Amino acid sequence: MKEGEVAKAKLCIAGTAFGYSLMGVTLKFIPCNPFLISGMEKAICLILLGLSRKSCRIHFNRKTIPGAVFMYMCSILFVTASQMTTAANTIILQYTNPIFIIIISHFFLHKKTDKKDIIFTIVMMCGMILFFMDDVSVGNMVGNVIAILSGVAMALSNMYAHYSGVDVREYGMINCLIAIAVAVIVVPFAHPQLTAVSGTAILFYGIFCSGIPMVLMAKGAPHIKPLGISMILMIEPIFGPIWVALAVKEFPGKIAMVGAGIVLLALIVNGLYPMLLDKARRIMGTRIKTKERMH
Repeated sequence: MKEGEVAKAKLCIAGTAFGYSLMGVTLKFIPCNPFLISGMEKAICLILLGLSRKSCRIHFNRKTIPGAVFMYMCSILFVTASQMTTAANTIILQYTNPIFIIIISHFFLHKKTDKKDIIFTIVMMCGMILFFMDDVSVGNMVGNVIAILSGVAMALSNMYAHYSGVDVREYGMINCLIAIAVAVIVVPFAHPQLTAVSGTAILFYGIFCSGIPMVLMAKGAPHIKPLGISMILMIEPIFGPIWVALAVKEFPGKIAMVGAGIVLLALIVNGLYPMLLDKARRIMGTRIKTKERMH
């Protein structure tokens, strides 16, 4: 694949992460049951995905259903963990998903992972820990386990998006239908009270935090390895709290900013690594040729 195409794919995944990062601040304006919120925003997302595919036809088969299940489990486990343990614990433990990608790739798919990618992953995860260090606690052990399971689900979801060969938008639509069905069941017990503000926030959420990110994921995921997808998606937990902080005027501490800097720097260096390596090889090649001529 050409470098230009890979760069476009990475930008698509970065756009997905950016959209995801807006979820937290948007939810501040939607005081509703999380399952109900999910159902409403997924109804909007469903329409957007259908328009992007120019078709609302869905194939329910052994290829699309697993992708939808992984996607839904990633979301529902994260929501459940958030209610049982601290937000920081939930985010950090979910973003252990690169570890599970490496394990599953090695032992089940028999695919080798570059040492470079492993090193960058470890560095970025250390940055994540620093970013949330002030809020990390022992937490509820069951909640922590569920958060880890959400990380496993996220790993499977990212891997399926890359390896399955199925349009993410198609099984994303099945995921939307699952969320809508659950919301319909919850409605009688949730007693939603929608206002102009919360309604606008739900519309924003469905378009910019769910629909467009899923379209971008569909475009980028087939061209980037699962570990690369997970690394780029780490932008989301870094920028998410920043948007919330700007909204409520509570800014991260110095250690948190150092952690954010490490994640972003590692991501930039990793993205530029192929170009830097190629340039270094050219310089070394030129020097060797110059020495040979001198002798």
